[in-house]
Amino acid sequence: MPEITENAVIAAGMKSAGPIVSAAIASTLQSLKSTSNRITDKISRELRLGYSDFLEASYNRCQQVKTIVSGDQPVPILDVYVNLHLTCENLSLEDIDLIEKLEDYGRIVVAGTGGAGKSMFMKYLTICRFENTKGKIPLFIELRHLNNLSKKDLMQYCFSSCSTAHQKVTFSSFEKVFAEGGFLLILDGFDEVDNDFKEEMEAQILDIGRRNPAAVIVVSSRTDPRFKGWQNYYNFEVCRLNKQQVRSLVGKVKYEEGIKKRFLREINGLWETHETFLSIPLLSVIMLLTFGKFSEISPKATLFYKLAFQTLYREHDANKEQFKRPIFSDLEMDDFERSFAAFCALSYLDSKISFDRATAKAIANRAKKYTRLEFDEGDYLKDLIQNVCMIQEEGVELTYVHRSFQEYFTALFLCGYHESNLFDVINQVAMRENDSTLSMFKELDENKFEIAWLMPVLDSYIDSLKTALDSGSASKALNWIFSAGVYNSDLNLEALMISEIGRSSILRNISRIYPICEDRLSIGNIFEALRGSDIKQLLEQTGDIKRKKIVKLLQEIARGSSNIHDRELKYSEEEDSWLRLTNVRSVISEFLNALTDVRDEISQKRLEQSQIIVV
Repeated sequence: MPEITENAVIAAGMKSAGPIVSAAIASTLQSLKSTSNRITDKISRELRLGYSDFLEASYNRCQQVKTIVSGDQPVPILDVYVNLHLTCENLSLEDIDLIEKLEDYGRIVVAGTGGAGKSMFMKYLTICRFENTKGKIPLFIELRHLNNLSKKDLMQYCFSSCSTAHQKVTFSSFEKVFAEGGFLLILDGFDEVDNDFKEEMEAQILDIGRRNPAAVIVVSSRTDPRFKGWQNYYNFEVCRLNKQQVRSLVGKVKYEEGIKKRFLREINGLWETHETFLSIPLLSVIMLLTFGKFSEISPKATLFYKLAFQTLYREHDANKEQFKRPIFSDLEMDDFERSFAAFCALSYLDSKISFDRATAKAIANRAKKYTRLEFDEGDYLKDLIQNVCMIQEEGVELTYVHRSFQEYFTALFLCGYHESNLFDVINQVAMRENDSTLSMFKELDENKFEIAWLMPVLDSYIDSLKTALDSGSASKALNWIFSAGVYNSDLNLEALMISEIGRSSILRNISRIYPICEDRLSIGNIFEALRGSDIKQLLEQTGDIKRKKIVKLLQEIARGSSNIHDRELKYSEEEDSWLRLTNVRSVISEFLNALTDVRDEISQKRLEQSQIIVV
């Protein structure tokens, strides 16, 4: 079977999906039938007849993408894609090498910062594996679409996503092909799953892999400590772009050539002060647009997004000389910015990054009422899509061009929000993992951030955590954050179940914002303390090995139960005898010390600040 190479992919160019999909299905079925007698002729016919339409649509969707420069005009992915580097501990690979070796790893998480090119890579991966299936049909699934479903069953969604009006494939046949390793499951955007559903989604992904050892699964997400606990998954991090890659990316952007040349000449100098922006593909392109307008780049993230918005509002068509699109909503830039901040905050708090037109209009109507501005919702959406390019069309859905803009404008909204539920609104933002809204809110208005939210949270957390630790119970201290652990068949800890919604996420956000406690507030420290403990050995030391609860757990695990909840061990006071032998209590004690240090530092600064102006 030929190798997947960058030259082969480039040579393929834009192809008709039909022949490629047919060849991919045929190749996969041939491979499966040579290794398994479970793939009957009936299943083969079902797969050919039932999935062709979906797979063709999937191939076409991945073959073309919309960018912040192209707006609502899709462009071939190979015209804009820049090959990435990925690392996994001491291992470093080119993207094309990882795609070629997926079967060697089996289970992969592709993580990185917002705008690092994860989704673009997942689509590039899909195209590559359609070109050379290696006996596995690529099944590209965008996880954010599950947010709109009342029943969030991932396996059923994968099956129903493939359904068409002429569906010929039964769920039983789908499961058989999946179990035999006939699909390459590509799950894009774990970080875009609703926060309330993330733990369940995590459990489903792990359970699908456990029940289907022959399946190859690739998951993309923003960086998240939880992936350290995903047994048998290789965690690959998308590397930031180097200068050569940035030059290649800028060279591919369809933009005014004179500005591109000037920007390329400035890259060496900009790299010294703006490497954190330039090295992220999305931000690098936005920098080009902003440079074209202002001939300079701000080092502050919030000012960068502000200027980027102004650039896109005023002069999206900078590459079209003397042409400027009319603003359909007739809103001046400051009013448009204010209304869009409300639009972003309303959709953010509703956990929506994509929506149909009716929902988008409803959100725009709420934003209009809140800001007391007058505009037509339909015209407003046209501006967001065609002029400002903050929203793009993906089939019948609308989605943000990138989540980072939704996050920035939500942070901007918080700065001007003064209602009685301000604390609750900020707290909901703080419960979000892996986004920059809270940190950008602090950068925009540090005083409001501290007075309205952070200090009350620190006071509450310090008091409740001190009470838990003063009890002397290891389980009560652990229950302050986690209520139970999920263990695999080797009694290794796979996941921790939170005891209070959002607390672990808030701690992560505080640790990211304040370097003084970054390592000391790491949830991973608790995970490592528990994962490094041998439960059976600890129970023997305490004389509790015959306890029925633990014996029952061990028996269930030995039977290989497929229900992940059978493997939960609740950390109640019954477990104190062995939990005290771990260092989990001392780890949590350090949480208390870190939170106290942050509060003391801020209190001192606020005291000094209060003494500056005396009237």
